[in-house]
Amino acid sequence: MKSLAAPTEKTLTNPKRGDVWLADFDPTRPDEIGKVRPALVIQSDDIDIGTLVVIPFSTVIILDSEPLRVHYELPFLKSASDLAIPQMRALSINRFHKKIGSLPSSEMSKISQYIGIVLCLK
Repeated sequence: MKSLAAPTEKTLTNPKRGDVWLADFDPTRPDEIGKVRPALVIQSDDIDIGTLVVIPFSTVIILDSEPLRVHYELPFLKSASDLAIPQMRALSINRFHKKIGSLPSSEMSKISQYIGIVLCLK
Protein backbone atom coordinates (compact mmCIF):
# COMPACT_ATOMS: atom_id res chain seq x y z
CA MET A 1 0.00 0.00 0.00
CA LYS A 2 1.34 3.46 -0.87
CA SER A 3 2.29 5.67 2.06
CA LEU A 4 0.11 8.71 2.67
CA ALA A 5 2.25 9.97 5.55
CA ALA A 6 4.08 13.24 5.12
CA PRO A 7 7.83 12.63 5.12
CA THR A 8 9.17 13.57 8.54
CA GLU A 9 12.07 12.47 10.65
CA LYS A 10 9.69 10.48 12.87
CA THR A 11 8.31 8.39 9.97
CA LEU A 12 11.82 7.16 9.24
CA THR A 13 11.77 5.15 12.48
CA ASN A 14 8.93 2.92 11.21
CA PRO A 15 7.24 1.49 14.31
CA LYS A 16 6.26 -2.11 13.56
CA ARG A 17 3.48 -4.38 14.77
CA GLY A 18 4.55 -5.84 18.10
CA ASP A 19 6.87 -2.95 18.97
CA VAL A 20 6.41 -1.14 22.27
CA TRP A 21 7.04 2.60 22.06
CA LEU A 22 6.77 5.51 24.45
CA ALA A 23 3.89 7.53 23.01
CA ASP A 24 2.07 10.70 24.04
CA PHE A 25 -1.65 10.11 24.68
CA ASP A 26 -2.43 13.72 25.67
CA PRO A 27 -4.73 15.55 25.25
CA THR A 28 -7.48 13.20 26.39
CA ARG A 29 -11.15 13.21 27.31
CA PRO A 30 -12.57 11.81 30.56
CA ASP A 31 -12.09 8.03 30.92
CA GLU A 32 -9.25 7.94 28.36
CA ILE A 33 -5.70 6.98 29.25
CA GLY A 34 -3.36 9.95 28.98
CA LYS A 35 0.24 11.14 29.32
CA VAL A 36 3.41 9.68 27.81
CA ARG A 37 3.40 5.93 28.38
CA PRO A 38 4.37 2.65 26.72
CA ALA A 39 2.09 1.59 23.86
CA LEU A 40 1.95 -1.62 21.85
CA VAL A 41 1.68 -1.15 18.06
CA ILE A 42 -1.06 -3.46 16.76
CA GLN A 43 -1.60 -2.06 13.28
CA SER A 44 -0.48 -4.03 10.22
CA ASP A 45 2.96 -3.12 8.88
CA ASP A 46 1.37 -2.94 5.40
CA ILE A 47 -0.67 0.16 6.29
CA ASP A 48 1.13 3.50 6.42
CA ILE A 49 -1.24 6.47 6.66
CA GLY A 50 0.49 8.69 9.22
CA THR A 51 -1.26 7.14 12.22
CA LEU A 52 -0.82 3.86 14.06
CA VAL A 53 -3.33 1.86 16.08
CA VAL A 54 -1.90 1.13 19.52
CA ILE A 55 -2.88 -0.24 22.91
CA PRO A 56 -1.55 1.64 25.95
CA PHE A 57 0.03 0.04 29.00
CA SER A 58 -1.17 1.09 32.45
CA THR A 59 0.46 0.67 35.86
CA VAL A 60 -3.04 0.40 37.35
CA ILE A 61 -3.21 -3.37 37.78
CA ILE A 62 -6.58 -5.11 37.67
CA LEU A 63 -6.20 -8.78 38.59
CA ASP A 64 -7.93 -11.53 36.59
CA SER A 65 -9.20 -9.14 33.92
CA GLU A 66 -8.34 -10.98 30.68
CA PRO A 67 -9.38 -10.47 27.90
CA LEU A 68 -9.83 -6.77 28.73
CA ARG A 69 -6.38 -6.37 30.24
CA VAL A 70 -3.23 -8.48 29.99
CA HIS A 71 -0.65 -8.27 32.78
CA TYR A 72 3.05 -7.95 31.90
CA GLU A 73 6.29 -7.71 33.82
CA LEU A 74 8.84 -6.98 31.11
CA PRO A 75 12.43 -5.75 31.42
CA PHE A 76 11.76 -2.68 29.26
CA LEU A 77 8.75 -1.55 31.34
CA LYS A 78 9.63 0.51 34.43
CA SER A 79 7.07 -1.40 36.49
CA ALA A 80 4.51 -4.16 36.19
CA SER A 81 1.75 -3.04 33.82
CA ASP A 82 -1.52 -4.08 32.24
CA LEU A 83 -2.09 -3.78 28.51
CA ALA A 84 -5.47 -1.98 28.44
CA ILE A 85 -7.10 -3.43 25.33
CA PRO A 86 -10.37 -1.41 25.48
CA GLN A 87 -8.25 1.77 25.40
CA MET A 88 -6.83 1.07 21.91
CA ARG A 89 -6.69 4.07 19.63
CA ALA A 90 -5.00 5.60 16.61
CA LEU A 91 -2.14 8.00 17.29
CA SER A 92 -0.26 10.28 14.92
CA ILE A 93 3.26 9.07 14.18
CA ASN A 94 4.37 12.42 15.65
CA ARG A 95 3.24 11.24 19.11
CA PHE A 96 5.84 8.45 19.18
CA HIS A 97 9.01 9.16 21.18
CA LYS A 98 11.20 6.04 21.15
CA LYS A 99 11.06 2.28 20.88
CA ILE A 100 11.61 0.56 24.20
CA GLY A 101 10.98 -3.10 23.33
CA SER A 102 8.74 -5.58 21.56
CA LEU A 103 6.43 -8.50 22.30
CA PRO A 104 7.03 -11.96 20.82
CA SER A 105 4.72 -13.20 18.05
CA SER A 106 3.12 -15.70 20.45
CA GLU A 107 1.93 -12.81 22.63
CA MET A 108 0.75 -10.87 19.58
CA SER A 109 -1.43 -13.85 18.61
CA LYS A 110 -3.03 -13.82 22.06
CA ILE A 111 -3.54 -10.05 21.92
CA SER A 112 -5.14 -10.39 18.47
CA GLN A 113 -7.59 -12.95 19.87
CA TYR A 114 -8.47 -10.64 22.76
CA ILE A 115 -8.99 -7.69 20.39
CA GLY A 116 -11.42 -9.89 18.45
CA ILE A 117 -13.33 -10.67 21.63
CA VAL A 118 -13.43 -7.04 22.78
CA LEU A 119 -14.61 -5.82 19.35
CA CYS A 120 -16.99 -8.77 18.87
CA LEU A 121 -15.19 -9.84 15.68
CA LYS A 122 -15.29 -13.55 16.47
